[in-house]
Amino acid sequence: MSVKTEGIRIAEIPADIEWAMLIAYHRGKLETIKESAFYEKYKMFSRQNDMVVGNIANDKMFQVLDDFFIGNITDAALVKSLAALKLGKQYTAVTPKGCSAVMTRNSRSDKNSRSVITDTPSPAGS
Repeated sequence: MSVKTEGIRIAEIPADIEWAMLIAYHRGKLETIKESAFYEKYKMFSRQNDMVVGNIANDKMFQVLDDFFIGNITDAALVKSLAALKLGKQYTAVTPKGCSAVMTRNSRSDKNSRSVITDTPSPAGS
């Protein structure tokens, strides 16, 4: 797959506290502060972009995030834990415009496309 990047708004988020809060927003972890400026920041961020590129939010990441939200770890420990998980990248189209920018292998690519999935050689003997 590839993404035709021309004309779409893409936010690339490093695995830091901002990324964790954006994931928390999308997973309903911030609902208790729904009317706050903090909540609105992540709500508006999601509406201002067609695509968000960030680390994969898997089950291991959610355990670490839950530990943060219940007070078992600090924000600094959260960020260090996320870095240690070595999560891969994910591309999330969040608007119809972002979705239409995603092209399959059979689609035509051009200089304004970014490859998002690459073929990797299989291990010897596979």
